Amino acid sequence: MKMIRKVFQAMKSLLNKKIRDSKGYTIIELMLVVLLMLMIVTLVSGTYILSINTSRDIIEITTSEIDARVAIYRISKDLREAANISIAEDDEITFDSNVDTDEGLELVHYYINGSDLYRQIDGGDPAVVANYVIDGNLFTYYTEENTPEGGLSTPVGEADRGNIRLIGINVSIDQSGAESDRTMDLNTIIYLRNQI
Repeated sequence: MKMIRKVFQAMKSLLNKKIRDSKGYTIIELMLVVLLMLMIVTLVSGTYILSINTSRDIIEITTSEIDARVAIYRISKDLREAANISIAEDDEITFDSNVDTDEGLELVHYYINGSDLYRQIDGGDPAVVANYVIDGNLFTYYTEENTPEGGLSTPVGEADRGNIRLIGINVSIDQSGAESDRTMDLNTIIYLRNQI
């Protein structure tokens, strides 16, 4: 900013000197003034465009983070009370859980379709939990002991589903729909309280 002020002051003093001399301006002096003005406009517009792009990136990162946190919160809340896991895959899980105000258990189904993560209760209409999910490896399943590194192989068979005690959740979201430097990765591990 100081540089711009100095340029303007130099131009002003040059113009004032020429006016006092009243000889007029040469074409070279006018071209220099135009060139200086063009440089200033280029500098200011470049800074403005850079700030717009930075602002857009910050908004996308923040939106992805909020969406990922909401998805992790929703899934974690339902999984803590999960019982009777009937489907256990990388991108899909179905289990019984009490997710409403009554005492009965509901069938809860989380799955990815395209780049959207859905939650479905008792076969009703699916609700979108998160958009722009870029990694289909949402769930990793563990027994408390002797679980291989990286969890049980998926889909988890019926015999092993009853031994699942921990479920890792990994949500990767990017508003552009593909992995980039703006991708938000959040993960957690949930301990199943009611798994029999």
